[in-house]
Amino acid sequence: SDGTQVDQLTNNPATDLEPVWSPDSTQLAFTSNRDGQLEVFLLSVSGGTVTATAQAGIPSDWRLG
Repeated sequence: SDGTQVDQLTNNPATDLEPVWSPDSTQLAFTSNRDGQLEVFLLSVSGGTVTATAQAGIPSDWRLG
């Protein structure tokens, strides 16, 4: 991938930052202030559902960076 094809995955007026793919590329973790404070969220790429990690949990095999 050369980065020329960009797809918008989130649609929220909040600031979404620091995306990290899950090891199997089915979810995207990112930080956002969409609930008024900076938190980590998970986006299901297939369904587009966004869940706060306090509700979803983050699998231990994810690595940031």
